[in-house]
Amino acid sequence: MAGSRPSKPRNASGAAPRKNDASKSARPSSSRPTGARPSGSKPSGPRTSGSKPGGSTSLGKPKQAGAPAKSGSAPKTGIPRWSDQGAETGSARPRPTTPKSDSSQRGLTLAEKLKGMKFKPTPRTPKNADGTPNTSAGARGPRTFTPTTRTGNPIVRGKQAAKTPPKDPNIIRLNRYVANAGVCSRREADLYISSGNVTVNGQVVTEMGYQVRIDDAVRFDGRLLNPIKREYILLNKPKDFPLTTRTESGARSATSLVGNASKSPLKPVGKMENKSMGLVLFTNDEALIKRLNKPKNGLKKIYQVTLSKPLKKSDLDAIAEGVLIEGIPQRVQEISYVDDKPKTEIGLEIWSSKHNMIPTLFEHLGYEIVALDRVYYAGLTKKDLPRGHWRPLTKQEVINLEMIQ
Repeated sequence: MAGSRPSKPRNASGAAPRKNDASKSARPSSSRPTGARPSGSKPSGPRTSGSKPGGSTSLGKPKQAGAPAKSGSAPKTGIPRWSDQGAETGSARPRPTTPKSDSSQRGLTLAEKLKGMKFKPTPRTPKNADGTPNTSAGARGPRTFTPTTRTGNPIVRGKQAAKTPPKDPNIIRLNRYVANAGVCSRREADLYISSGNVTVNGQVVTEMGYQVRIDDAVRFDGRLLNPIKREYILLNKPKDFPLTTRTESGARSATSLVGNASKSPLKPVGKMENKSMGLVLFTNDEALIKRLNKPKNGLKKIYQVTLSKPLKKSDLDAIAEGVLIEGIPQRVQEISYVDDKPKTEIGLEIWSSKHNMIPTLFEHLGYEIVALDRVYYAGLTKKDLPRGHWRPLTKQEVINLEMIQ
């Protein structure tokens, strides 16, 4: 029909073809339409960075006028940068400027620069409703900061710090007093104190943390206690060292060797000749000293004797059977030669508390003692204890000694 629009072409299903389909159908595979740009050629007109051939443009850095264009390269697209031109139009954010350095700070050292940068808090003065400063007597003054501890006490440093007065060593807590006496531990002492088993100067005390003096009369179930902590020190005594006093030549004593072992004075258990050496027990337990010094307490002692000449077999058998000296028999528990040693080395075990028994026995048979070393005493040995050194007893060793009656 004349003047009528041609109908749109339909595909095989009867629906109108899509736009892409129409463009594909309009372009024959064998030939290209007139005016179409061949593959690999550049557009004829000028083109901005990131612009598309339909007139639509994307964000990009505008090309400055007069700038030479690179030949043979396509324009680049990317993230836009802020520029002064965008800041004037309001379409972009202005670039921040870097402050210029102060010329007065040039040439100064770091310490000189920091010297003028100290923070000085400005005092806060209260103000009235109209804004004028309030200088009345009841007004709140400038705030000040005072560092404090967790308990709220102010922290004072430097010369203003008050020196803490030294504690009196003669004042201790009651539970420690009872524990030092060897009754029980501190926790157990608190239970006995709260139960009313402890009295101080004749009065029952049940207060926790109660402090007493060393010279106070503290009793546990009616028994008077000694507040000094019991200590037990084992010394490997060297030769020519007296036990308690200095010699005429000014030699040190064995007691001075253990002077730093305890704050309380220590006493030796038993006696030992100056030429003798070996194990000596020092303690401040008076009750233990009395028990160990009993003549018939049955303490086992082992000595290693070095003689000036070899000991005869007949004399060895005579000592084993017992030697009668001044009408008193001198008996030993066991005697033998020391293995892999010459006949001058003798091992001797006794249970007697007489300290001069061994020298008297060998002098009676015509032998001179060169060295007398006590290597074993009441279950204690000198293992890992060099000559002239001392060590405290272990808890088990103390328990074993307390079992001796």
